[in-house]
Amino acid sequence: MDDVLTYAAIASDWNLWAEYVDPEATMTEAEFEAMSVEGKIAVQIECFGEERLTPCCEAVAQYTEGVLCCQVCFEEVSHEELVAARPGRERGA
Repeated sequence: MDDVLTYAAIASDWNLWAEYVDPEATMTEAEFEAMSVEGKIAVQIECFGEERLTPCCEAVAQYTEGVLCCQVCFEEVSHEELVAARPGRERGA
């Protein structure tokens, strides 16, 4: 599941950050590197809300062609089915 995009994964990779969080390039790579991962996760929460995991694969849900789906199995999920991710929680635990 290394290709699943979580807030932590995006906060750890400049290219993912530039694509998903800052497509308008308002932050430089140097500014990105100067921020902590926790700080970048906080920015994502402020912008997009709490990270939500799908119950099927514990992956982040994303919109695909206007439908909310699991990033792993692409099953459609409702907002009610999403489980809030808790900081420090181990995946699959």
